[in-house]
Amino acid sequence: MERTVTDPIHLPCQDMAGCINPDPAKTANSLSKIAQLREKFAEQFPKRQQPRIPERFLSASNHDEMKAIGHDVAGV
Repeated sequence: MERTVTDPIHLPCQDMAGCINPDPAKTANSLSKIAQLREKFAEQFPKRQQPRIPERFLSASNHDEMKAIGHDVAGV
């Protein structure tokens, strides 16, 4: 399927020619190298903590609060 490109910025660059017909062997090799590096350096880069969102921001209990956060409450 051919897609129409309306903006030239979305066309692939000439230096991306390797993306047209990728080599599965090189892809598998790259994935294994990434896995090795993740194992090697995992302790140095700890996972980011999820932000804690207070309960008062997770739910609105009345129509005024619903209107304040931008919901249309007409007819409710």
